[in-house]
Parts: sequence; structure tokens; C-alpha cells
Amino acid sequence: MFGARDHVGAAHAVAPLMVATALAVSCSAPPPPPPKKPEPVANPVDAPVRRFSFTTADGKLITSAMLRGRMTIVSFVASYDAASQGQARFLKELATQHVPRINVLMLVLEPASHLPIVRAFSEALELPFFVALSDAATLAGAGPIPGMNRVPALALLDRNGREVWRHAGLVDRKTLSQEISRRDPQARRAPSPQATGAPD
Repeated sequence: MFGARDHVGAAHAVAPLMVATALAVSCSAPPPPPPKKPEPVANPVDAPVRRFSFTTADGKLITSAMLRGRMTIVSFVASYDAASQGQARFLKELATQHVPRINVLMLVLEPASHLPIVRAFSEALELPFFVALSDAATLAGAGPIPGMNRVPALALLDRNGREVWRHAGLVDRKTLSQEISRRDPQARRAPSPQATGAPD
């Protein structure tokens, strides 16, 4: 017991010195740099090629190879989320109006048991593009387009399947169209929607 009391007393004596030393170090050390925000991929040559395959709500197979040749939006949504429903409507407008034509793949981040709900979601909104349930890896953020397990979110793939831009949150049709055109070399050679008589 005597030794234990001695140890406690020594600890009480050393504690103020340790606190003073820690305060001195914290006052003299520079603050840590703020974390860097992830930057969108700027150079398509260095951008990662995304390879994937999913089963659509109506039982068909859709693969990344089938989408090559056009700019492609991969959208991540949930059927119960209001912002996701808004994103689906913006993408519906974009898919039917954008020049040149684009692909849209909508991945619903819900378990397989929600398939009837996903079908009803797609039919109620009359979505003219591919709608599929995500796999377990995508739900965990480790799918073929990593880190995209929030809703709504989307990734933009170029004509070779490379990811050239991504965004978390709702994006309106005009902004999406601008982002596609900025990253698509063929967009400069395509006629404008006004020139073709397409609605704005």
C-alpha cells in the first residue's frame, strides 16, 4: 500500500509539468492543414474506366460495354427519397432533349427485396432509361464506381467509359447539360436544341 501511495503522489507531482509541456507544444505547433476536397477528374486519358453489369428492374442485363459510344450518366437514387424523385425527373428531361444523345443508368440503392417498389417507381415516373437495383458492394460504397452510396448522386462517364465527373446532391437539367457538353468533344460539333427544334 505504501508503494502505491508513493506512485500516486509522484503522478500528482508530474501531472502539472506534463500539462504545461503539452500547452507549450500546442501553442507553438502550427495548426494542421484543412483536408483537401476531392477534385473531379479533369483529364479523360487519366480517368478511371468504370466496368460494371447490373440487372434492370425488368430483368434485362445492362453492362458498361453496352453504354460505350455515348456520354453516360450513372445516377444513384432511392425510391423513397424526395430529392431522388426530383433527380429522376431532371434526368428524364435530359435523356429526351440533350443533343447529342446520351445514356442514363439509374441505380436504386435498395435491397433486392425492394424490386416491386423499384418497378413501381420507374413506371410511375415513366422513366425512359435503364433502372436497376444496385448490388451489395455498391450499397456499401465499394462498387464499380466507388464511394457512390449516397442519394441522390451521379457520375458522368465519357464515350469510352471513363469517369470524368461526379456530384453528390440534386443537379438540375441545365447544369447537367452544361457539364456533359464541357466534357464531350463531339458536343461542339452538334447542333443546338434550338436549331433542331427540340424543346428547351
